[in-house]
Amino acid sequence: MPQNNKYEIQSRREKVAEMYLQGIPQHEIGHELGVSQGQVSKDLQFMSKKWKESSIENTGKIIARELAKINKAEQRAWEAVEKNCSSKHLNIILECVDKRCKLLGIDKAESTTLQISISPKEWVK
Repeated sequence: MPQNNKYEIQSRREKVAEMYLQGIPQHEIGHELGVSQGQVSKDLQFMSKKWKESSIENTGKIIARELAKINKAEQRAWEAVEKNCSSKHLNIILECVDKRCKLLGIDKAESTTLQISISPKEWVK
């Protein structure tokens, strides 16, 4: 397919999407752009697929960024635990783990109760 034709197709698809998002019916879009309603439908299917891919990619980037923040907070909390063994910092670590699990969707697994009977100083040995 010639480069010029690819540009024309992409340009038409963007116009189709813009018009469709403005609420213009497919048959009117086709008439305005000189293509059939069927072509408008195909263009919208193509654009919809691109929007979904972009949405998934953006969501992945957001999750990665948030995981990096959680990891950094947990790292700093562990460093603080090693210095002064504060239960406050242990709670921060548990909150980080909880947030990470929720973000990854692994918090929905069947929960179990875990009781830990060691002092915070034993955690850092």
